[in-house]
Amino acid sequence: MRFLLYLLPLGFLLPSLWSASFPAKILDYETTGTTVYDSMPLGFSVADLNPESGAKFDIYFYDNGNEKLPDGVSDPVQKEFGQVFAAIYQMQRLGYYRDIGKPMMSKGSIDLGGETISCLSGMIQFQQTEKGNRTDYLGTRTSFAFLTAYQGRFIKVRFTMNTADQDLASERFTAIMNRLESCFPSKKNQPSSPPKETPSRPEKPISPRSDQAA
Repeated sequence: MRFLLYLLPLGFLLPSLWSASFPAKILDYETTGTTVYDSMPLGFSVADLNPESGAKFDIYFYDNGNEKLPDGVSDPVQKEFGQVFAAIYQMQRLGYYRDIGKPMMSKGSIDLGGETISCLSGMIQFQQTEKGNRTDYLGTRTSFAFLTAYQGRFIKVRFTMNTADQDLASERFTAIMNRLESCFPSKKNQPSSPPKETPSRPEKPISPRSDQAA
């Protein structure tokens, strides 16, 4: 897939991420907040939304109970990646999604602090239904998923755009990923043995969006 080629140079630097701050706006996407989940293995996520187009992306950091999660693609990463798309099909069975297309998946590599780390990525298209009056857009949505593991945590990115144009969605996803790279400190400025922590709960945490599969 073409967008995988754009993923190759990206870097997510986790060791000092917990103290990193995200800008109030990434490109034309507004950062709506951070969710710290009640269960520690679920970690936390950062959510961004384009208020005009409705396009959105979420970044998740968690270990899901894996105490010794190796860097890159391993069995736990492959299983976790499968769950991303299983959740989308579950939404169709529940009547919230319809006309789900065949997912396109690829394995590649990214640069994490000067290290080459393997990763998984995929794209799928679907339509959301009117069930529960949860959407004002009934056209085709194009959704991307990115997943890898680094320094004991999964890094998952979900991006969904209201368009059937795969090239346009891929271009937007690529721009977001490249912009996110600048949000993280360089590896050389990180401590050699960083603590594996979950940030303290924000004063006004946001809830996970019910119309976005995990």
